[in-house]
Amino acid sequence: MSGIGPARSRALSEAAISTVGDLLHHLPFRYEDRRQRHAIAAITGPGKHLLQGRLEGLKPVRIRRRRLSLVRGWLEDESGRMPVIWFNRPYLTSQVDASREYSLYGEVRPRGSAFELVNPTVESVEDEMESGIVPIYPAIANLGPTLTRSLVRQALGRCELGREDPLPAELRRRHGLPEL
Repeated sequence: MSGIGPARSRALSEAAISTVGDLLHHLPFRYEDRRQRHAIAAITGPGKHLLQGRLEGLKPVRIRRRRLSLVRGWLEDESGRMPVIWFNRPYLTSQVDASREYSLYGEVRPRGSAFELVNPTVESVEDEMESGIVPIYPAIANLGPTLTRSLVRQALGRCELGREDPLPAELRRRHGLPEL
């Protein structure tokens, strides 16, 4: 599969994932609803939101006592501006281009009399952030949920779906279970 070299292969192996079947049985622990994109001005309360706009004024902030690094900046769309903060992602300041549009998904929380987007995932609009109901997988060693989702998507694309289900149809029907 694409994206698996020797280091990732070792990490998967150490997590007892040796086959495509093992990977497909590494189930998501939750799902995120990324079906609706919101304008900044339309945010009226806290919660998880998918926003799109330009990232501006990203600056690293070092907090020495806790060995924590912060990046603060602004997300701006046609409707307004919202402060954004990330924890322990100092590399963002060098990866973000102020002339490009980004999709951000994360928790909007109150900050004073306004709101702040806290620790969102960030993808350029050209890369098209996954939308819809998105599975969130537990980390596999040092492989994050986004990579795991990508590997599962690749595996599902290569699966033969004509295989016989191990559970009898009557048992699945009686318990309301889907096919494998």
